[in-house]
Amino acid sequence: MEPLTALGIATASFVGSHFLLSSHPLRGKLVELVGTGGFMGSYSLVSLATFGWMLWAWRDSPMELLWAAPAWTRWITAVGTAVAFFFLVVGVSTPNPTGMMQSGQLEKGADAVRGITRITRHPALWGFALWGLAHLASNGDVRSAWVMGGVVVLAIGGMVHIDRRRRRAHPEGWATFAKHTSLVPFAAILRGDQKLSLSEIGVMRPLAAIGVFTGMALIHRWTIGVSPWP
Repeated sequence: MEPLTALGIATASFVGSHFLLSSHPLRGKLVELVGTGGFMGSYSLVSLATFGWMLWAWRDSPMELLWAAPAWTRWITAVGTAVAFFFLVVGVSTPNPTGMMQSGQLEKGADAVRGITRITRHPALWGFALWGLAHLASNGDVRSAWVMGGVVVLAIGGMVHIDRRRRRAHPEGWATFAKHTSLVPFAAILRGDQKLSLSEIGVMRPLAAIGVFTGMALIHRWTIGVSPWP
């Protein structure tokens, strides 16, 4: 099998397994069969296995260019990745009804909207999406397009999927939460349904994001083989 074909299959498996296992009919049957804990454990194992397969296939794939990215696009990648880590780190550290095993937060109604969820109800997934988009800007090769594109599809598709699942399971709580939030960053603020509160985000979360971004940048050459700096 051609390496790039193998990478395409691995990426499709990584993305597709997430949507398949979390689909309403299959998820319900699996939870009934093995329980919530068993399902979450199996889901995590499949995610790690397919992610590892995708990375392995990426490393084995040749560098074939789709387009020659100009040198200045490296600035897009650097700045975009920094913003992505902000959304990711602040997002995962903020209670959120859209987060894994946190749907009970919907009982709080509008009070469940705090910190970065005032900007978007899917901050962590936007972090992954921005990471993928930022890297696509400066990487015009086929293997990067497969991996980064797969991450973007999974992140954005995951937002829509989670919204549908929460709406189905918690119609009243979701209606209130959705009214005071937005999928697109800053949309709820711009339409007047929300106000930005930097104090709720705090100082430690952004500092943690800076720390994670710096750490990843320092090991980037060692792990990926190229410098992340413009």
